[in-house]
Amino acid sequence: MASARFRDVRWLLVCTILCDAAIRDTASIPPPPPTTVLVTTSTTEITTTPIMDYPNWCWMQPCLHGTCEPSFDYYYYRCICTPGWSGPNCENEIPDVYWTRWYDRDDPSGNGDYETLQQLRQEYPGEICLSPLAIEAMTLDWIPADQTGQVTVNGTTVGFYCVNIRQVDNQCLDYQVRFLCQATESPQLNCTSQYLELKIPLDKLSSLNLSPLDIHLEDASCRGVFTQQYLILHSDLQSCGTTAEAHGDTIVYSNTVYGFVSGTTAKKLRIPIHCSIDSQGNVVASYLPRVHDKYSSATFDLSMVLYMDQSFSHPIYSYPFEVDLGAPIYAEVLLNSPTNDLLLFLETCRASPFTGANDSDSYFIIRNGCQEDPSYVNYFSGDNKRQHFSFQSVEFSNGFQVYLECSVHICHISNRNSTCQRGCVRTKRSVRDLVSWEKRAERNVDLSQGPLRLRKSRQASGVLSSLAGMVYALAAALAVAAVCVAAVKVYRHRAAGPQYHHVVTNDEFAT
Repeated sequence: MASARFRDVRWLLVCTILCDAAIRDTASIPPPPPTTVLVTTSTTEITTTPIMDYPNWCWMQPCLHGTCEPSFDYYYYRCICTPGWSGPNCENEIPDVYWTRWYDRDDPSGNGDYETLQQLRQEYPGEICLSPLAIEAMTLDWIPADQTGQVTVNGTTVGFYCVNIRQVDNQCLDYQVRFLCQATESPQLNCTSQYLELKIPLDKLSSLNLSPLDIHLEDASCRGVFTQQYLILHSDLQSCGTTAEAHGDTIVYSNTVYGFVSGTTAKKLRIPIHCSIDSQGNVVASYLPRVHDKYSSATFDLSMVLYMDQSFSHPIYSYPFEVDLGAPIYAEVLLNSPTNDLLLFLETCRASPFTGANDSDSYFIIRNGCQEDPSYVNYFSGDNKRQHFSFQSVEFSNGFQVYLECSVHICHISNRNSTCQRGCVRTKRSVRDLVSWEKRAERNVDLSQGPLRLRKSRQASGVLSSLAGMVYALAAALAVAAVCVAAVKVYRHRAAGPQYHHVVTNDEFAT
C-alpha cells in the first residue's frame, strides 16, 4: 500500500512540473485550429477559434480579410469576414461572388415589414440564387439593421422580416435587403440539326441586375422561358435572326443573345452563339460570353430506309427482309432538317456480310462518290436532302445475309467547292487535294440498314433444278451401264465352264 501511494505522489509531481512548464510557455503556442462555426444574422459567416485567457489573439491580427473581435466569455475570438472571403481567418477567397440588387417589396404597415426569400422569389423569379452566401439589411436611409435598435430576423435561408408588436413603439422601420451569391455555372449551349438552345443560369442574370424578361435573340420577339434555375432561349435554324455561313463543308449557324437594362437601350449582356455542323454529321456549338468559348456537340438527324419498290412509298419495317438474289433493292438516305440550304451527298455505299466488314469483304456500289456497281440507279427525289437509289442484290460466300452501309457528306448549298458540288473523285491526286483542302470537313456519316436475307431467284432455281435433273439422269444411266458391264463379265465367265490345266506326270519322262 505504501509503495502504491509513493507511485501516485511521484506521478503527481511529474504532472505538476510539466503543467507549470506549459503555462510558462503559453506565449509561444500558436492559435489552435477552429472548432466551431457560428452562422449569425449579419452579412457574413463568423468563424470562431478557441484561445486562452492570455494573450489576446486579436493583437496578432489573425483575420486576414476581416475584423477580429475577442470573445472572452467563451474563450473565443471571432473573424468577421468581408464579403467574398471565408475560412477560419478569412483566408479563402470566394470566386465570382456578386451582390443582388436591393429589394423592398413591403411597407411596415399591418403586421410589419417582410422581405422573406419565399416572397421575393415569387415576385422576382430567377433573380436570387438558390443558396445565398450572405444577406445585408438596411433601412431606406441606409442604416444597417443591426444598428437601428429594433428586433429583426434575417438569414440566408429565411430572408428578412420585422414584426411591429416586437418593437418598443410597435412600428418597424422600412427595410431593404440584398443577397450575396456565387456564380457557379456558365451558360450551356445545345445544338442539333433542327435548332439551337441556350440555357442561362438565372443567378448569372441576377449578377448583372438583369431580368429574364430583358433577354432576347437577334429577333427581339424571340424571348425565352424560365424555370426555377434557368432562362432557356430556343430558335430554329431559320428563325429568330439565325444566319448560316459555309466554311468548306462546314455550315456555321450564328445568332446573338442580348440583355438590355429594362426601359433603356443599354445592354449588359451579349453572347454570340455559333453552331458548326460539319460533314461528319457532328454539331459543334460554341458561344462567347464576353471572354471564354464554350462547346457542345450533337449529331445530324440522318436515316436510311429500304423500300419495296421504286415508288419509295412502302418502307420495309421488319428485318431480316427476304429478297430474290439479283433483284433490285431500293434505298433512301434522308437528312431530316427544316433548312433548305443543305445538300446530301452519297460518298460510299457498299453491301457487306456484316456491319463494319473490311473493304475486301464488301461489294462497293458507290466509292468516292463514283458509281462502282453497273446496276446502280439514282432516282430523282426533288429534295437536296433526300437520295433515292437502287442496286441489284448480291450474295456472299459465307451466307445469305447482307447489310447496306453508306457514308454521306452534308454540305451548304452556297459552297461551290464542297464535296457535294465536286461529286465523283477518281484520281489519286484529286483524293489528296480533297483531304488536304479541309481535313475536318472530310469525315463521314456512317449509316447501315439490314439485314437482308437472300433467296435464289425463280429463274435461277429452275435452271438449277433442270441441271440437277440432268445430273441425276446421267448418274443413273452410268450406274445402269456399270451394272450391265458387270453382268456381261459374269455371264461370259460362267459360259466357259471350269478351266482345266494339263498336268505332266512322271510317266511321260520315263525312258
